[in-house]
Amino acid sequence: MDSSNKPAQDMKNYSHNAAVEAVSSMNRELQTLYEKYLELGVRSHLLEVDLATQFSPDVVLVLEDLNESCKTCSQAVEELMNVGEISEEHKKNVDDHMQDNV
Repeated sequence: MDSSNKPAQDMKNYSHNAAVEAVSSMNRELQTLYEKYLELGVRSHLLEVDLATQFSPDVVLVLEDLNESCKTCSQAVEELMNVGEISEEHKKNVDDHMQDNV
């Protein structure tokens, strides 16, 4: 080998090594961004599911039915209390329960 070409050979190797290091660094950054993207994508999907279930028509209907059922039951208990068919102890328990659910 010619010794006069040695500095040119070193320069090529240095440029190559620098380019390989730069590409490796970019690859690490891209991998980090990709992992963050996946993490945020999963989080976004979970938030969409939470939002969709909060306003689900099925859930709203079930809650309305439960509320109506509770009102009907409360009215029946009040009628029984007015008629006197419930003991004082039961009246107190019903009153306490109704106050808790108001």
